[in-house]
Parts: sequence; structure tokens; C-alpha cells
Amino acid sequence: MVSKVVDFESAVETAMDAHYLSTHLTDHCFSQLFEAATELLLRQIQSQIETAPNPLYFCLSLRKHHSLQPWAGAISENRFIILVLILRAARPKFTVDIVGSNRPKTPREPFTIDQHCRLARAIHAFGLADAFNWHKAVELFG
Repeated sequence: MVSKVVDFESAVETAMDAHYLSTHLTDHCFSQLFEAATELLLRQIQSQIETAPNPLYFCLSLRKHHSLQPWAGAISENRFIILVLILRAARPKFTVDIVGSNRPKTPREPFTIDQHCRLARAIHAFGLADAFNWHKAVELFG
């Protein structure tokens, strides 16, 4: 588990080309990532372009998106994919799993999506449009 944390921190530092990362900077850049992902996915759906059977191909296309340059192009494909996987997987952690309980997961405050940060809202919007099976990607990179 420690190596995944180190990989994430290293990927973020490399991606942002910064030794000091502010919450504002990461929120801005990473929300752009998911806003671009949603835009790309919706464009593919509207154009009736069949989305790749594997989300990894989608991530590689996303990495080239104009709004994510130059930082996304400055990191390796593997690190970019790991970054997308980690951020995407972190969003469902918005709910608290009550261990050993049959009760459903309950949302944490703030309870309305409008009160969440820009990144959380962007990942949420992507999740609504997302039709990929991410299990294979997680197996390969998780």
C-alpha cells in the first residue's frame, strides 16, 4: 500500500511540475481532467463513435486532450492512467462504509453535490456519463 501512495505523490508532483502543491492548484487541474473526460466521452457518444472496450484506451486519448496540456503530456502514460484511476476510485469514498453493518453506505457532509469542491463535482459528472468497465484497468494498474 505504501508504494501506491508514493506512486500517487510522485505522479502528482511530476504532473504538476511543482514541489509545493496547493489544494487550489490540484483542484483546478484535476477537475479539468475530469471535465475533459466527460466532454470527450459525451462527444464520442453523440458522434456514435464506439467507445473503446477498455478504459485504458480512453485514458490515453484523454491524456492528449488540449485542455490538459502541457502537464498531462509531461508525465508517462502509465502515471497518467494511475492518476485517473486513483482519482476516479476515490470519489465513491465519499460514502462511509459502516463495517460489520447491514446498513447502506451513508453520505458524509456536505450532503449536496453543489457544496462539494470542483474536482468532486467533475468526477461525479463523469461518473454519470461513464459506461466503462474499470475492473480490468484496476487489475492492471491497481
